[in-house]
Amino acid sequence: MTTKNTNDKTDALETKSIAELQELFANTQRLLEAKQGEIRESAVQKIQQIALEAGIKVFIREPRKRSDTPVKIYQHPDDASLTWTSKKAGAKPKWLSDFLKNGRKLEEFEVKAAPEAATTA
Repeated sequence: MTTKNTNDKTDALETKSIAELQELFANTQRLLEAKQGEIRESAVQKIQQIALEAGIKVFIREPRKRSDTPVKIYQHPDDASLTWTSKKAGAKPKWLSDFLKNGRKLEEFEVKAAPEAATTA
């Protein structure tokens, strides 16, 4: 069920620069999260009201907050197939621990994101 209006919107997006699309994506994501939060809060209130009327206790766990910190990736300097992500605290691989024990800095092994190519819109 494709409509002309949908195609026009897609065409309009295709003309935007990467920076504009990233900004639009971030704004859309914030709006989506806000709406999901409103729906969740409404549902929690309804559940609590039903539980109160039924005379039962409910415990509602808050969702985990997503970290805005990007995951860092570390790579062995001589073997690109050996990598480790900072997602899990602790438990560094042996190759990385060995380098750190010998005085090297963790930052030396961090894989840097390639700079975004300049775009023209």
